[in-house]
Amino acid sequence: MISCGTFAYSINIIGQIVQQIGKKENEQRKQMNMLMSLMKNRGLTNLQLMMKIRRNFQYLLEQDSEDNQEGVKFLQQIDPNLKNEVMRDIYGKILSKKKILQLNFSKNLIESLCLKLKEQTFGPEDIIIRENELVKSIYFVLSGEAQGYINVSSKFQKSETTSLTDNTISVN
Repeated sequence: MISCGTFAYSINIIGQIVQQIGKKENEQRKQMNMLMSLMKNRGLTNLQLMMKIRRNFQYLLEQDSEDNQEGVKFLQQIDPNLKNEVMRDIYGKILSKKKILQLNFSKNLIESLCLKLKEQTFGPEDIIIRENELVKSIYFVLSGEAQGYINVSSKFQKSETTSLTDNTISVN
């Protein structure tokens, strides 16, 4: 009798999980349809641009960046000393692996730099920095992939591919 109850409970939980997944997929489909409808209603006729927007939106949905953003919001609300300790621990590991920082800056400066870091998410084909643009940030890649381009005789030529992650950290 107990095993029947446990089995029924397990099936119920599995059903709820499947239902939540279905709800999330329906919500994402609805958002995509609203985005496509907005572009049509506003007279966007550039199919390449529409596909670029669609791919970018799909990428952001797949990354489920909401979870990370909710975590960041939570960190903003906790005790400042605890928040600073968390940021030093998380970002300190990243920064301490960067030889250019190790060789040129003190450990105290690197630790204080950890408190200035902000995470950003970039989608496919997003431009992070343009050539000859004044840059006031340093970027560190956590996951994903990015490509660098240089302008040669008015033609873009691929110069280098750098491994990145879903998120990029910048220092402002």
